[in-house]
Amino acid sequence: MILYSDTVGNFISSCSGPNPIIGRMLLDEFKANHPALEKAINEYTVAINIDTSKIVVGAKVTHKKFGEGEIVNIDNKDKYLTVRFSIGEKKCVNPDAFTKGFLEFVD
Repeated sequence: MILYSDTVGNFISSCSGPNPIIGRMLLDEFKANHPALEKAINEYTVAINIDTSKIVVGAKVTHKKFGEGEIVNIDNKDKYLTVRFSIGEKKCVNPDAFTKGFLEFVD
């Protein structure tokens, strides 16, 4: 699954809710109606490949501020992950924490 992030990603998230494909369609429609902005939009749109099957309890991740951690809970209803770091547990928005670069998988 490809999830879109960065400045335009905020537009996609706010327009599409949980469905990034709909968000991509809305972005394409926006670009078609605003051709002068297409170059700027393309420069700020980042496609990030996230293997969502790796988002499981027990997965090792790293956070820019908190360091290495482990996913200990996934709340699909509210779209949150709970990650245990050395400083304690933190809740992160799923999958935004990955698409916005706050969390990365530890290889």
